[in-house]
Amino acid sequence: MSALSASAVQRVNAALSEFRAYVAALGDERRRNMRSGDLLSAMIAAQEHEDRLSQDELLATCILLAFAGHAST
Repeated sequence: MSALSASAVQRVNAALSEFRAYVAALGDERRRNMRSGDLLSAMIAAQEHEDRLSQDELLATCILLAFAGHAST
């Protein structure tokens, strides 16, 4: 397996930054219009009411779940 080129690393970092911003915006939207029955809303409710997850932990968990779901299908 070969190492990624510097430009490939830059593209990966840019894509991850964009995805993190997307997840953050989705979380902000869910905070304004709280739903029930989905994982993101449940994690936000736990964060706000029970202070179990920091904002960074919430975003990292969402990103991890997205990648884990993609890798297993």
